[in-house]
Amino acid sequence: MFDGGSIYLAFAEKEIVGFIAIAGEGKKDIYIDEFWLKLKYQGEGIGKNFIKFVEEKYKKQKVKSISVMANRKAGAFKFYKKLKFKENKEDVILSKKLK
Repeated sequence: MFDGGSIYLAFAEKEIVGFIAIAGEGKKDIYIDEFWLKLKYQGEGIGKNFIKFVEEKYKKQKVKSISVMANRKAGAFKFYKKLKFKENKEDVILSKKLK
């Protein structure tokens, strides 16, 4: 899927209810490439626990930072801000409409 990463799954009643994909494993800065949680399980602390798991796991590996990209208008943006993720003022995403 991608080089230098891991995927972790969340289960409830033998069903996959979420996953988080981490890129950049083995480096000082990692990136949350994908994070998905079934709507039914959102708001129950599973997402928060997923992030806590990632933070604790990679802190032990001497990782310095975790980055993620989220649209300011999306619920995910509020979720990450609530977990004390800060906006990176240096990086900008550029896009171009194709006609």
